[in-house]
Amino acid sequence: MSFKKKTRFFKEPNKVVQKKGTLEFSITLKCPKNFLATCVAMESLAKAEHRDDIVKRNGNNDYSISFGKLFNAFNTFIKELNKGKKSGGMGEIYNLSDPCEFTIFLLWQIRNVWTHHGGLIDQNCKIKYEMAKQDNETKTIVDLPLELEVGQEFTINFDEYKSIRKCIFNYIGKRVSNEDLKILLKRSTHTNINISKCIASLPLNDSESIIFDLFEAYDCGCEIDPVTYIFKTPTAAEYDLNKKQIILSNGKSFPAKLVKRY
Repeated sequence: MSFKKKTRFFKEPNKVVQKKGTLEFSITLKCPKNFLATCVAMESLAKAEHRDDIVKRNGNNDYSISFGKLFNAFNTFIKELNKGKKSGGMGEIYNLSDPCEFTIFLLWQIRNVWTHHGGLIDQNCKIKYEMAKQDNETKTIVDLPLELEVGQEFTINFDEYKSIRKCIFNYIGKRVSNEDLKILLKRSTHTNINISKCIASLPLNDSESIIFDLFEAYDCGCEIDPVTYIFKTPTAAEYDLNKKQIILSNGKSFPAKLVKRY
C-alpha cells in the first residue's frame, strides 16, 4: 500500500494554483496530448528567457542559460515525438542540407558540453563538431567556426539566440499541427500566469442575480466557505441599484451588476 504525500518540492505539471483567502483556485494550462513533458520544458525555457532579458537590460548580452533550456526543451520534444527512441543528438533526425537543421545539429554538439562540462569545449566535442562541420558545405544560420578550441567557454548573444530559437520552432512546426505549435510557443513565452479576476454570480431573487468580481469582494473582507461554498460578508450588506455596488455596513463596497436570469 502506498500513500501520496504532498510536498512543497513538487507540484502538478501544467497547473497554476493560487489562493484567495480560504479559497483555492487552479487553472490547467493547455498542453498537446502527446507533449506533456515538452510543455513543462517550455515553461522552464520561458523562465530562463525572462531572467536573461532582465540581465540584458543591465548590459550583459549573454543568453547561454536560455540556450541550454531551449535545447533541453528541443530534446524533450524529440524524445516524445519518437516515443523515447531518438534524441536531439542523432544525425538521422535532421535534414543536414537544410541550413536551420544543420545549425541545430552542430549546436547540439556544443550544447552537450554546456550541459555536462560546464560550457567548456572538450576534445570529444571538438572532434564531433569538426567532423560534422567539415563534411558538410551547407551554410549555417549563425556564423559558426570551422574548428573549436579545447578549453574555450561557449556563449551566445541575444540576436544569435533568437535566430536559433526560430530554427528550433520551425523544426517543431514541421512535425506537429498548427494548434499544437501555437500552444508550445505560448508555453515558451508566458512566465507569470496570474488569476486576476473571478466572476461570481449570487442569486438575489427568483429571477435576478448579482454579478461581481470575487477577488474585489475578498478585498472587502468577504469569503466563501471552503466546505459549504456559502458566500459570507463580514457585516450586513445591501445592493445599491443606482451605484451598482454591494455596500457593507462597515463602509466598504465593491462593484456589482444586476442581471436577469430568465
